[in-house]
Amino acid sequence: MELGIVEMEANFVPGSGNQMGTANALWQSLSPLARLTKVLEIISDSQFGFVELGAAWINNLSLGVHFSDVKRELDKRKIKISAICSLMPPNIKTSGPEFNRKSTKEYLAAVFANASALGVDTVVFGSGKSRMVPKGYPYLDALNDIKEFLTIADGIISKNSYRIRIAIEPLNTSECNIINTLGQAYDIAMDVNSPRVGLLLDLYHAQLQDVSFWDELPAVISKVFHIHVSQPEDRGWPGHLRRAGSFNFGKFFDTLMRLSYNEKVSVECNFTNLAEQISPCYKFLSKHVANTNRKYFREVRG
Repeated sequence: MELGIVEMEANFVPGSGNQMGTANALWQSLSPLARLTKVLEIISDSQFGFVELGAAWINNLSLGVHFSDVKRELDKRKIKISAICSLMPPNIKTSGPEFNRKSTKEYLAAVFANASALGVDTVVFGSGKSRMVPKGYPYLDALNDIKEFLTIADGIISKNSYRIRIAIEPLNTSECNIINTLGQAYDIAMDVNSPRVGLLLDLYHAQLQDVSFWDELPAVISKVFHIHVSQPEDRGWPGHLRRAGSFNFGKFFDTLMRLSYNEKVSVECNFTNLAEQISPCYKFLSKHVANTNRKYFREVRG
């Protein structure tokens, strides 16, 4: 398992935005690209193996920045970009009467081309506001819209021979009213029936499911392409809560190993001081991964 980190400056996670521990007014006075650059400087000095970038940085649409400017900053720091999250902006709908197939294809073609140029292998489709079922719109029609959207995306990837997969992210019901469990995401991926379409497990959302994600995980693991981790109790950085009864990361990583999960894991959380917290975050997670590997190695040898 390789550990990476989401840059969080172009993410739709509630509460994200200023992760630097500086005054909000000062932080917001910087241009979007300047904010990203400061975050990348900290990440590039860390031990995380890759960065997961928000799609807004590469879609030439959302932040008033051009992909070439972002790529230049990434190349300058030799930062590996393995994944893209927050694929669809809120104003481009993937369900309901505003789902426009033509504009969606044009948007995806541009984003996938730029993602491929960065060497991205996984694109995360959470995008709750984009896929939200409009009031009065039939749920099953929305579900079919989303399957059609994924089929369109898959077709673009296939046609261009991109080495990209799409991971459907279940979101909790307070953030989206469709695809809220691992099982639902798995069923959609199976209906789309492509080796390039699977799902993502996000610990924060999974803990809020109506059904136990621990129970669902073995049945869906073959289609889990990617994982997001945070401290699920409060969406802070993993490991900052060490009290009794806090989420059992040891059990989590042991379970992943026993299910033969060997894909990437990204930290997606709300930091309050990235420069101070990124190192203990990495040490906490890497220790659990190393412990799991040692346990597995002993069991195999034994």
